[in-house]
Amino acid sequence: MPNLFDIRSLFKSNWIKVYFIFIVLLNLLYCVIEIYRINNGAKLAQIGTPTEDLLAKAQSVAQVSSTIESAMLLLMLLITFIYFKKKRDLLSALLSAHLVYFLCMYTIGYALSYAYSLPIGNLLEAIIILFWLFSIYVLILLVQKIRSSFNRSISN
Repeated sequence: MPNLFDIRSLFKSNWIKVYFIFIVLLNLLYCVIEIYRINNGAKLAQIGTPTEDLLAKAQSVAQVSSTIESAMLLLMLLITFIYFKKKRDLLSALLSAHLVYFLCMYTIGYALSYAYSLPIGNLLEAIIILFWLFSIYVLILLVQKIRSSFNRSISN
């Protein structure tokens, strides 16, 4: 069984590399759309009474942002479920890789929020949701590990 920080064993699979590249690109696209949405919202506020076309455009941009956020969540759920059911020996490596991903995306989001003078919460909203999901998986794993060690100690 690989140890918790043996992420290299996880990345021997090409499709996991594609997954992480895709999820990073989705997150960066989400950040770009959020920057655009916030800047566009500021312009709409300056106009005073925006037209229906501008409001429809702003609503569609917000919908795209929401769709990307949902896609990232579904991808993470899917990949974690696959590893939870079929490749349990690499699940801890997958969770470690996700933790590294969260830290990198947090750093990028913080830098973007500083560079564009935007609220950091908007840029990191998708990561925050994924991080809570990640935390739930870690708690499930810890409970299962404690339960199995408790059962082993009782049987011995």
